[in-house]
Amino acid sequence: MDLNVTTYGDFSDPRLKQAWADAVYLQPSPSIFSTYEWCASWFDAVGRKTKPMVLVANDGGRTVGLLPLCVGQSNGAQWAEFLGSDRVKGDHLDMLCDPNLRDDVADAFFSFLSQPNDDYDGLLLDGIACGSRTHVELKAWAHQSQFRTVDREIQTLPYIKLPNTFDEYLATLSPKRRSAVRRSHRKLAASGAEIRVSDGQSGLEATLEDFCRLHAKRWNTVGVKSNFADPQMRTFLSQFCQQAARHNWMRTYSLVVDERTEGVLLAFHFGAVASFYQIGRDPDSSVLNAGMVLMTTSIEQAIKESMKRFDFLRGDEPYKSRLAKSQSKQATVMIGFRRPATTMIAKEQMAQGMKRICQRLLGDQRWSQLKELTRQRIGSQSATGGGAA
Repeated sequence: MDLNVTTYGDFSDPRLKQAWADAVYLQPSPSIFSTYEWCASWFDAVGRKTKPMVLVANDGGRTVGLLPLCVGQSNGAQWAEFLGSDRVKGDHLDMLCDPNLRDDVADAFFSFLSQPNDDYDGLLLDGIACGSRTHVELKAWAHQSQFRTVDREIQTLPYIKLPNTFDEYLATLSPKRRSAVRRSHRKLAASGAEIRVSDGQSGLEATLEDFCRLHAKRWNTVGVKSNFADPQMRTFLSQFCQQAARHNWMRTYSLVVDERTEGVLLAFHFGAVASFYQIGRDPDSSVLNAGMVLMTTSIEQAIKESMKRFDFLRGDEPYKSRLAKSQSKQATVMIGFRRPATTMIAKEQMAQGMKRICQRLLGDQRWSQLKELTRQRIGSQSATGGGAA
């Protein structure tokens, strides 16, 4: 099948908006981080230094696929990368397409990207699921085309396959963890504190202000600056959450003690997936296990709303593994077309080789300790799922 590929670079173009609205629901389970709302909010607040390059595949005037890319510079190379990834770290990224035309859409996009182009030196695709069809096809295409390629930043994404009831979920936890959850909820009720659940239709800006204040307070105690102290990140958060609330994708959980907010958790409900985005909490909160109470309340709400999956997004922090028994992996796929990109890929391959040597020299235990120290230093600032509970 000979599909037509059109490139869009203007988010205000009504044709792009319509094509995106059509494409996102072609997927059986699209990611909220591939929606027009997420990508447009990101570009407006954070990504102005990039050039949008959204590829739309059409079959006789019908949208059958969309690849949301932009072109930006990193380490001396120009890269075509996913919109809405840099800094805000969208996960589960992929092209959107009609599953019945999957091979034709992929071939059309790969053919387009293979054409000589002075705008970018290679692809830098963050958030590709390891072992997924797209991941396998990208590697095969790069090999066949003799493009240099490497995977970097392999990330763990814990998740819960949600059962029908919260009690069924609790039964999947260890007896000690299950007892701790129930005890914390009992103490919360007895203390007079409460968790207020909202879909963001009212009071959203005040809730986001509380979240940013508490997120900063939490990380300032360990000498880390909150990402949301950055005005651009605050603007992005506000713009996207307003859009999410309009579509009924927004869920906020506020821990209130004597009318004082001591914790806020932000989550998104999209399709059948509930995604934990971030949490801010007062480290001096009087509530026992405040972070865990917020987290388990959001899991319970997701079950009540018949969500099928609760996604913790990227990061293997211990609190996630205590609540989630399943995990997936994703990577950043680098594919080089021209020298600036292939040089960066060669450096990445060399760095990975050095890491393997260090791991052998240090041993698994010391290597794991070093990784944990590094994660604590830099991972805590991640905008997606990075806030410790």
